[in-house]
Amino acid sequence: AITALLGLLGFALQIYYQLSGISDLVIGLGAMSGFEIAENFNYPIAATSVSDFWTRSYSSLTGWFAEYVREPLNARKFNIDRQVRNSLVMWILIGLWIEPSLSSVIFGAISFVLILVEEMADFETRKIRTPIRRFYVLLIMLFSLSALRSGGIYPFSLFVTNLFGGGKNGFSNETTWMFLREYWMYFAVGFVFMFPIAPWVRGKIAGAGGFVKAVGGVLYAVGIVALLALAVMSIIRGSFSPTLWTEFHFWSMLYV
Repeated sequence: AITALLGLLGFALQIYYQLSGISDLVIGLGAMSGFEIAENFNYPIAATSVSDFWTRSYSSLTGWFAEYVREPLNARKFNIDRQVRNSLVMWILIGLWIEPSLSSVIFGAISFVLILVEEMADFETRKIRTPIRRFYVLLIMLFSLSALRSGGIYPFSLFVTNLFGGGKNGFSNETTWMFLREYWMYFAVGFVFMFPIAPWVRGKIAGAGGFVKAVGGVLYAVGIVALLALAVMSIIRGSFSPTLWTEFHFWSMLYV
């Protein structure tokens, strides 16, 4: 069960940093060319609802489909049932756009159902503590990602069964602890930097005075250069290789 959870967390981190990194790359290249491109990933881990998650995460994708698919369909006839149906169509198309597979369709359908239930329950207006909201979104989106990663209904059902310790599946084994010993630092650093750490540091430096501001600015720049050097070393060493899926999303970002 713990091994399945680690795999799910690893896949979530992989998707987030691939797409967030590509988004930042496009923003930087646009700025170098004189274009201002909107932020596409605004720390989705801080989302307080599934709707908010998709507003913060891949906003260009959902915004494009809402503007060019859902809204034109809704404009033909004002009817609640038609609007729900058109939203379902939009989310299925989003799933197919991510990858033309049944698992992606399931992923899109899960997001549709969750957003629909939140709207019916007036989730945004309910007095629920922010930490509870964020935990709910994190948990439910991890579950959705397991559908995206599984590759089909049967593998998805097997994964969920293993995740919750069913089918005589144990809590942990030697493989679990091997993964934890080898990769705990990657998980820890990856999770921490999903939060707005860098903007917080930049704000503190900008709000400081005189010498502290100057030294903080230099150290921040040195830290960025060091991270760039580590990234280049990883590429040269061959421990990182951009996937075709990442390149596909890179080109989609040009529609921001």
